[in-house]
Amino acid sequence: SPDVARGWGNRPNVARDYIYDGRVFLGTMRPGPDLRNVGQRLPSAEWHYNHLYNPQITSPGSIMPPFRFLFETRKIVGEPSPHALKLPPEEAPPPGYEVVPTPRAEALVAYMLSLKTDYNLPEAPGGDQ
Repeated sequence: SPDVARGWGNRPNVARDYIYDGRVFLGTMRPGPDLRNVGQRLPSAEWHYNHLYNPQITSPGSIMPPFRFLFETRKIVGEPSPHALKLPPEEAPPPGYEVVPTPRAEALVAYMLSLKTDYNLPEAPGGDQ
């Protein structure tokens, strides 16, 4: 299916996937992607942290604003944190400093990684029969 070929999941979307969605009004605009299956499509926590810190790192041309307030730039004491972001040179903090996610950033990324529609449905090809 086109959904699977695009890497949007392991099965095609079906009507039941949208059963709890609200009505969409004509003329409204959604400037971002559907996050319903983002944990399946983009399973890397590192990708999500970089995207939240500066969306231009992962998605050049994105209109999403950066959420740098969800991160802390701090002086490295001893060993660098295993949670420190791996940023490109133009975004990296000064030498001796690191950027780490706050608990709010960690919670947000954990939630986004939990958003998956990887369950089988009888009406989806390859689903339970």
